[in-house]
Amino acid sequence: MRTILDLGPESSAAIAVNRQSLRLEPDPTRVVALPLNYSDDVLAERVHRVLRVPDDDVGPALKQMIARFGRRHRGLAATLERRWELLDRSLNLDSAGISQQRRTLAAAYTTLEYSLEAAALCNPSLVPAPDQTGAGPGELRIVLSLRAIGEGHRSSIEFRTGTVGADGGLRLEPASRWATLAQVSDLSSDGGYTARFDLEVPLSERVLFPAAPDEFLGLEDARFAAMRLPDGATSWAATCTAFNGRDIALKLVRTDDFAHFTIRPMTGPGAQDKGVALFPRPIRGKWWALGRQDGQRLFLMTSPDLVHWESPTLLVGPQHDWELLQIGNCGSPIETADGWLVITHGVGILRRYVLGALLLDRDDPAVVLGRLADPLLEPDDEEREGYVPNVLYSCGGLVHAGRLVLPYAYSDRACSVASFRLAEIIAAMR
Repeated sequence: MRTILDLGPESSAAIAVNRQSLRLEPDPTRVVALPLNYSDDVLAERVHRVLRVPDDDVGPALKQMIARFGRRHRGLAATLERRWELLDRSLNLDSAGISQQRRTLAAAYTTLEYSLEAAALCNPSLVPAPDQTGAGPGELRIVLSLRAIGEGHRSSIEFRTGTVGADGGLRLEPASRWATLAQVSDLSSDGGYTARFDLEVPLSERVLFPAAPDEFLGLEDARFAAMRLPDGATSWAATCTAFNGRDIALKLVRTDDFAHFTIRPMTGPGAQDKGVALFPRPIRGKWWALGRQDGQRLFLMTSPDLVHWESPTLLVGPQHDWELLQIGNCGSPIETADGWLVITHGVGILRRYVLGALLLDRDDPAVVLGRLADPLLEPDDEEREGYVPNVLYSCGGLVHAGRLVLPYAYSDRACSVASFRLAEIIAAMR
């Protein structure tokens, strides 16, 4: 690590915080239909029990099921039809002799409703949208990603859409009444796959749900970035953590339209811990990223292709009392005229999480130009209570019209947003 400017507490300047009134609370009515996790023997026994239901009872039972659950899902009948196809293949059922109504009923009895946000909605990241149609003067269309946590602490990735105004205000559009899972294909032995959504499904309805064995308990903390490719095109990528209940693995999510996603495992000595965040463009012919390697400090690593990451080098460690236990990033570095702005999180006394900031050289991110001596944002009295108390956390913001717009989660419960004048942050680090 090369530190050009070692800032002491006396260097901090006042930074005005504009906490917005926006609140994103978890909504337990956002449900998806998932297969019950039974063995084939148990499934077969359950299915054959349904197949023995008297003919006169099948129609009324199906009608009652549709009345109770049909309005809670987009295309429930099609979902149950796909469920039956899986049952037929795995159990060698004689579909030719089974009525369509009975197939649907059997599929429904081996399916459950899962509430995606039953426990929490947290850890947002914010990026410009691929399509800026409809943005007014001074506005930027955005995509907000979120970590939804449901039953069993299982995590998935959701999205919202909206605009950021010239005043830094974030305005979100109403979310779809439904939640829809991707169609997954090309699942490989290393945990890579493709996830696709129909274009008619609104972005706020699309859910990236665990699909590979190493994701069994979730896809956590997606840090999205708008990536400037060497050919000048823009694509979107995120790092996220896959968790199978025992081990973690880093995944790279890539998309050009937020409808077609590729998910691949990240490899190499630099892909060993949580919290990796991508720089949004190559520097000196390589891709760069920030991440923890020892659970306590921030490291830099490089890659030729965003997939394989070389040996990391130490960037910074804990310095101030409010980050004495751990320092990490809160999303991808943001390029400014003064350098790369890195929003950090620091863990201090009684596991209190607050947000800070670093400034890195644009041409050599190993050079630290500045560091906030005091927290940029701390939990207030309302935000400190929740599933995990005293925690503020973000997976990434953006700069628009001279303001840092930073969505954040509080206490692993819900989300809000704050904005700051970029010039004040830079001044406080000088």
